[in-house]
Amino acid sequence: MINESIMISVCVRDCEKYLNNLKRNIDNIRSFVSDTKVLFVESDSADNTLDILKNYDDIEVISKGNMREQFPERTDRLARCRNVYLDVAEESNFDYLLVLDGDSIGEEEITEKSLASNFDYDDWDMMTANQPKGYYDLWALRHEDWMPFDCWEEFSKNRTKENFIRCIISRFRKIDINEPRIKVKSAFGGAGIIKVSSINGSRHVGLNEKNQRICEWVPFCKNLNNVYINPMFVNSNTVSEHIINNMKMLG
Repeated sequence: MINESIMISVCVRDCEKYLNNLKRNIDNIRSFVSDTKVLFVESDSADNTLDILKNYDDIEVISKGNMREQFPERTDRLARCRNVYLDVAEESNFDYLLVLDGDSIGEEEITEKSLASNFDYDDWDMMTANQPKGYYDLWALRHEDWMPFDCWEEFSKNRTKENFIRCIISRFRKIDINEPRIKVKSAFGGAGIIKVSSINGSRHVGLNEKNQRICEWVPFCKNLNNVYINPMFVNSNTVSEHIINNMKMLG
């Protein structure tokens, strides 16, 4: 049993086909964590996402309705929805905030051993998840050697096959669960656990000063001192569809 208080939060839009497996994953986590609360933040769904969520009687749902007309960029809307659960977390009595993605990466089971491995350490503000068969979340990643730039922005400067390999394909890597933690400037990987006391007013931002889309995790992590990828914190044991899609783009 993990004797910690953890608020579990998910942002969703048009996630109907993932919700039952995601909910099963969340229920499993709740079975081995002593004190939990679950919050879904929804917006702009055109499918049955909101109706399904309302049928779950043990979660809280906040719907932001139709944000697309006022905030046309997806990353801007997502950042604003993520900031909703940050507001709730900072006003709560929970010690930790566990953020999960609402798409296919959230369907696979996070085991007790996997989540508990984060508490083998104390010197962190945020611990993020690993996918041993292929770490996929390159856009949220910032590391001085592995990913020192915005991969999609860098690729957009020269949209050639060679540059796609340099900016994207060559950056995918497999992280064995027995490797040591990897300290990064930013990461997410579909699951991250954050000390609520470390949030300290930090918020997600989905647009840069030119109103161009950016990954909302990078500005949030900039205000955290100790962010890690924890190889033992596994949220997927399959090859991510995100990697497969990128390989298809390569042709």
